[in-house]
Amino acid sequence: HKSASDLARDAIDIEDSMKKYAEDLDFERAIECRDRLKRIQKEIEKKNEQQ
Repeated sequence: HKSASDLARDAIDIEDSMKKYAEDLDFERAIECRDRLKRIQKEIEKKNEQQ
């Protein structure tokens, strides 16, 4: 299991990828990144609530 800070770094990387895919008009991959980002954000929220 990753720490909240590791997840936050992952989220930043995924967000960067999502923006690049959107700029390249690769919307399917951008949507996949968005969905992964939402899952990570929920996981971060859950970890923060547990502390």
